[in-house]
Amino acid sequence: MRFLIAAAVIIVLLVVKMVWSMGRKYKRLLADEHIVELLGLIPALKAAAVELAGEPLKPEDDPRSVVTKAGLAVFYSIQATEEEKSVHHLSFSYAGAPMAFAAGGRFLYVVLNALGTIDDLKWVAHTGAGVTHGVFLLSDARERTYAGAVLLVPNADEVRTLNKAATNWLDSIRDTGEVLDNEEELLARVGASEQA
Repeated sequence: MRFLIAAAVIIVLLVVKMVWSMGRKYKRLLADEHIVELLGLIPALKAAAVELAGEPLKPEDDPRSVVTKAGLAVFYSIQATEEEKSVHHLSFSYAGAPMAFAAGGRFLYVVLNALGTIDDLKWVAHTGAGVTHGVFLLSDARERTYAGAVLLVPNADEVRTLNKAATNWLDSIRDTGEVLDNEEELLARVGASEQA
């Protein structure tokens, strides 16, 4: 009997520790200061994605990927298609553990907003591994103006407004049921759009 009580206490303590740890992780990730840091990295990330459009990923030190101090990893690639448009792919993950769509989708929204491409978003996916993907398409003409557009990094007050807008956007995108649940389906849709 003592063994069962001790086992139950240990299980409860482990669950409490896990919940507390997850709470700390998301508190760091979703803090205004972290979003300001993330958005401060986006201009260089965009410039690298534009400069290296179509190039294969260099896993060690690719400038199209960044990791924030809180452990958020962002990757941004651009591929040209034969249909006079380009496919822009953003992915968000957390080092060492899956990340909930409520966080990944929020980061996708604030980055798309900073890039001025929220209305160009075509597909969103959130994988079982906790990676959030967003794909948007730009025409070649729009791509030329996009490449030179200056990004404005919001201040802390503007980030609070962005966070509220991101919450509303996440609610609406969940309601559509159009969030894909695997990267393969996302890539298949991108491939099909290139054929169309």
